[in-house]
Amino acid sequence: MAVMGELLHPKCNAAIPLIDVGTDVFAYQDGREEVARIQVKTGAGTWYNNRQGFSARFGIPLSELARRDTPPIFSRTRQLVRAFG
Repeated sequence: MAVMGELLHPKCNAAIPLIDVGTDVFAYQDGREEVARIQVKTGAGTWYNNRQGFSARFGIPLSELARRDTPPIFSRTRQLVRAFG
């Protein structure tokens, strides 16, 4: 839900698919054809030593990284991932 809330700031709509096959959230803007597929990963955060932020660990199977995205993920998705990273 936090990711979906963050999508509201750039005026994106978000939808959770009814069947879980890998994509956790679809993000889109009214009037545009592009749809961003978002995979959400979570982890327990720990403070940096200087207390200026957090770090977290999560696992991604190598097979998931090698899999071809069909349909392809638009470059806007990469921007959203960086914004939430």
